[in-house]
Amino acid sequence: MFYLRLSTRLATLVALATLVAYAPLARATTFDWTNTGVGNWEDSGNWTGFPPAFFLDEAGRIDNGGTAFVGGDVFDDPGQVILGDTGNGSGTLEIRSGGLLSVTRDSVPNSGDANGSRRVGFGGLGTLNVLPGGTFETFSLSSGGNAASSINLSGNASLTFGSANLQRVTHITGPNVNFNGTGVLGLGSTSTLIAEITGATHSSLKTTGNASVNGT
Repeated sequence: MFYLRLSTRLATLVALATLVAYAPLARATTFDWTNTGVGNWEDSGNWTGFPPAFFLDEAGRIDNGGTAFVGGDVFDDPGQVILGDTGNGSGTLEIRSGGLLSVTRDSVPNSGDANGSRRVGFGGLGTLNVLPGGTFETFSLSSGGNAASSINLSGNASLTFGSANLQRVTHITGPNVNFNGTGVLGLGSTSTLIAEITGATHSSLKTTGNASVNGT
C-alpha cells in the first residue's frame, strides 16, 4: 500500500511538473475529509484527493462531522488544517499515542494554502484532541467559530506552535502536558482556559514570545 501510494504521488508530481512547463503555477488545493465517522488521516480513501501535503501547497479540511485520527508519524505533512469551516459544519482531529502531525508552512509564506496554520473552528465547530503520547506541531494555531470549539490535551500530550490566537475553549488535564510556543500567545476575550488539576502541580501554557490574557 505504501509503494502504491508513493507511486501515485510521484505520478502526480510528474504531471504537475509537465503542466508547469507550459502554464502558470496552479492555485493551492484544499482536500475535504469525506468519512463521516472515524478514520485514519493517512488513508487516501477518506479524502476527496490525497492526504494533504505542504510541498504541493495543499490544505486539509474536516467539515462533515467526521473524525480523523493520527496514530503514527504522518508521511505527508499538511500545509494547513481547518476543523469546522462553515456555520453548520464540524470536524475533529485526534492525535493518538505515538501520533505526530506537523502542519508545515511552504517555503514561500502566504503564497497559498500551505501557510502552516491550524484553525480549530473557523465558521463552525472544531475539536482538536491530543491524547497522551500524541504530538502536534504547527506554525500558527487559532481557535474560533462555534462557542464549543475546543483544544484538549491530557497526559504527556505535546503541542508546539509558532504563534497562537485562542478564542474558544482550551482544556488542559494533568501536570505533564507540553504546551509550548515560540511567538505570541493570546487568549482572547471569548476564550476559556480549563485547568483540570489531577496532582500537586499542573501544566502551564508556555511561550518564549509575548503573552496576553483577556478571557476566563
